[in-house]
Amino acid sequence: MKEHYTNLHWGDWFKDTACLRPATRGIWLDMIGEMARRGTDRIHSQFDRLPFVLRDTPAGIMQAAIELAENDTADVLVDGVPLLAWRSKLSADGISELDWITNRMAKAYLTVICRRRAKELEIRKIRSEAGKKGMAQRWQTDNKPDNKPPNKPVTPSGNGNGNGITEGVQGETPKPPEPEYKPWRESADRILAKMSTLAGHTTPVPSTVQEREVIYGALNEGYTEVQLLAVVKIADKECRENAGQRRFFTPSCLFSLKTLPGRVRSAKPVPSATHQPPQPTSAPLPPEVIREKVARSFAEAGQPTRRAII
Repeated sequence: MKEHYTNLHWGDWFKDTACLRPATRGIWLDMIGEMARRGTDRIHSQFDRLPFVLRDTPAGIMQAAIELAENDTADVLVDGVPLLAWRSKLSADGISELDWITNRMAKAYLTVICRRRAKELEIRKIRSEAGKKGMAQRWQTDNKPDNKPPNKPVTPSGNGNGNGITEGVQGETPKPPEPEYKPWRESADRILAKMSTLAGHTTPVPSTVQEREVIYGALNEGYTEVQLLAVVKIADKECRENAGQRRFFTPSCLFSLKTLPGRVRSAKPVPSATHQPPQPTSAPLPPEVIREKVARSFAEAGQPTRRAII
């Protein structure tokens, strides 16, 4: 993998290059940069091509390679043979280094290996393979139908007539509960119709399953339709004062269980047009009449008359 940026360990740099000439240090730094650019741990090329990469003469590159090998700064090979062993071989064959540089060096191959980069790339390769194996195992596990959790029903509190809301399995398209809890469905229809009217729609906008589930969740927490309608009215008033708030005029924003308690406290409940609170059919009875009725009821039951405290 090519690297456009790399860390240079300055402690190792000054320690490894302390005995090198400035020209050798410059060539060695160019080698490290070229390795990072290519995403490898070595420089491997013929001597006659190296001047274009390392910006020096073949003789200067050869001298720098000898210094790198003698100071154990890098692993240096000539035609696949360690440089120090190669020099011993030249002496054994009776060939001088000057003669070799002059007549035979151009077609020879020079390999310079940075040991730190070789170690880092090996660790990176091991981690990459481990990550691929883990991902492959994860995909195999996810594709097994037995590992999918079953649907978990949620029964509405305070009433056992409905089947509640069913949570969908992750990855599946959520489906509306069948059958829906009838009182919740009717309340959700009235709340959504009110929101559609306040938003300026002449006809009710079709609702989504997610919008209804938000309202069902609020009703399941014990909030009443009257309270939710009051929240809708207050929110519509805020939208009229600030047009930018209209994009938050949605069930998911208004009836979120995190913000709903505060909205209910700040809203004054407005009775629904179809759900008016019970009104007294007649004027309240005076205390004397109530006492007479209580005494008559005790007499009819055959019990002694008791003084009613009113």
